[in-house]
Amino acid sequence: MFSRGLKVGAGALVAAGTAQYCVYAKDRKSYVIYAAPGMEEVALKLVREQPGKHRYLPIAWRKTADGSDEASVEGVGSGDLDDEDVLFLASFTDGAATLAQYHALARVCDAPINSMTVVAPYLPGAATGNTAGTTRLLSTLPACAAPLRIITYDAKNLAREEHAKIIPATTAHILADMIKRRNFNCVAFTTPEAQRLFAPQLDAARVGVSYLRTDMKCDELIPTKKTVQVMEGSPRGKHLLLVDSSISAATAAAAKKLASEGALSVSVFSTHAVSTSPNASFAALAGEPAVSKIFVTNSLPATQQLSGPKFEVVDLCPHIMKAI
Repeated sequence: MFSRGLKVGAGALVAAGTAQYCVYAKDRKSYVIYAAPGMEEVALKLVREQPGKHRYLPIAWRKTADGSDEASVEGVGSGDLDDEDVLFLASFTDGAATLAQYHALARVCDAPINSMTVVAPYLPGAATGNTAGTTRLLSTLPACAAPLRIITYDAKNLAREEHAKIIPATTAHILADMIKRRNFNCVAFTTPEAQRLFAPQLDAARVGVSYLRTDMKCDELIPTKKTVQVMEGSPRGKHLLLVDSSISAATAAAAKKLASEGALSVSVFSTHAVSTSPNASFAALAGEPAVSKIFVTNSLPATQQLSGPKFEVVDLCPHIMKAI
């Protein structure tokens, strides 16, 4: 049985970029950690950063002959999970992956555990404000001793569920540090939803930047053609950071427009390696001359596929440790 008595010191310092975050281990739970495919390294890093506090147990992901999910979850059925707090690092990249992880979660929840926390940095539909399907599916998991907690990052208009406690987490502190270290003096948004999500939290962090918003509007001469228009603020003479939880066709178009109107530099921050437009990709965004840098967190395994001098991956591990 895993000992809950092992604690790290009063505060353990871990790095995210060049910033330092203090993770106070005292009075925080010790977790048995499981991970979805592609999230294993994040789980192992959490264990390494707080040695003796958490432990990682693997899952063998496989399917039966008829294509049904049949995950072999270490610790289930052995009494090894009795009265333990469980942390599951999810990666709900598509319907098939979500269902496979749901079956593994159900097996763990059938054990006499104390609590279940699901860290799903990205929820399908979060970029467009339609997370109801995933949260409702998770809310049907077998009941644990405590309500299921779901921690997710930068989701818009989260669905509310009776059987699951949704904990919205934010990358605003990552952005605030980035803005200060890299001397961005203006934050730009391509949608009102992104501005409503990020601007109040950046205001609370007192980063002292101006805001700018663009929008895709129908061309006056060619109604079927959409062009980018600056709705609020001016890009002239600014070092701009375009911010959203995902990218879209508007991202590259906005960067090009802002550069043409006098921005000194335009960089992009996307919480997740996700595009909401079929004709937009991170590779195409990296190929846009107006874009200087692209920052994206490791919230999804897809981040590992991004390569090139313009990309910089931001580690979420320190912030997950604070959230749990």
